[in-house]
Amino acid sequence: MTMKRRIAFVCYLGVSLLLMGFGIRYYFGGELMPYHLEAIGVPWETLPETLRFMFLLFMNGVGVGFICVSAAMLVMLFVPFRRGERWADLTLPGIGLAVSGMLVVMMCSIMQHTTARPPMTMVLVTCGVLLFAAALTLLPCCRCSSGRN
Repeated sequence: MTMKRRIAFVCYLGVSLLLMGFGIRYYFGGELMPYHLEAIGVPWETLPETLRFMFLLFMNGVGVGFICVSAAMLVMLFVPFRRGERWADLTLPGIGLAVSGMLVVMMCSIMQHTTARPPMTMVLVTCGVLLFAAALTLLPCCRCSSGRN
């Protein structure tokens, strides 16, 4: 693997593990995230049991989704990406940016309609890391005359 691909590999690995971490937190968390509670404006303990159950069910679903996306990215990273298969160079940032883009849209909506402040900076940094990794693998090298990529 070239140095550029190694750096991209580390970037994609970091994003995948971050998604896995959030998936585990969302799946196993026993209550909403602090910004969720701020958005609904009601303490967790005061919510009716059925509403708490539904919120946790939604969180579990999001957690499973993050875990599945992370697992798919990790498999693509460790098998086709390491082999240098071009489709993985396109698919890894595509999947990561689709999830991150969805999160940006949802977080903007939360910020527009409530006083809550979700972790937007982290998601935007994740988008930047994905774009950086994609640029490393998809854009031609500046030193093309040397034949190195």
